[in-house]
Amino acid sequence: MKKFLAIAVGVLALLASAMIYNVWRGSQEPVTKTPGPIETGRAKLRQQLDEAKKTEALVEKQDWDSAVSLRRLISGHQQRIDKLKGNTEAGEILAYDQAAIERLEKRIVDLAAQEAARAAEPQDESQAHPANAAQP
Repeated sequence: MKKFLAIAVGVLALLASAMIYNVWRGSQEPVTKTPGPIETGRAKLRQQLDEAKKTEALVEKQDWDSAVSLRRLISGHQQRIDKLKGNTEAGEILAYDQAAIERLEKRIVDLAAQEAARAAEPQDESQAHPANAAQP
């Protein structure tokens, strides 16, 4: 009977130690699971936003002094806003596009003011310097 009791206690101790080891090992390993469709979509939107920022920065650099090109960029931002309007996960993209539209519209206004200043400049010089005025 004492042998049977010793074997039973030994088996219970072995099972308890195995259970403790498994719990400890499970707490040490990172939890990994396959991302669901929401996480996948969120990651895809983030990647698209990062790519769009890089591409648009290059295009803006090239076309910074062209109001026509800047208007085309605004149109692209507006199309993306219209496309993502109902998507609740696209808030950051929508905010980026709104800020980009505001920035580009400000630049177009600045370009128009510069053009108006250039157009007014030659008239002012001819009036200020009578020697530059056309002689009869």
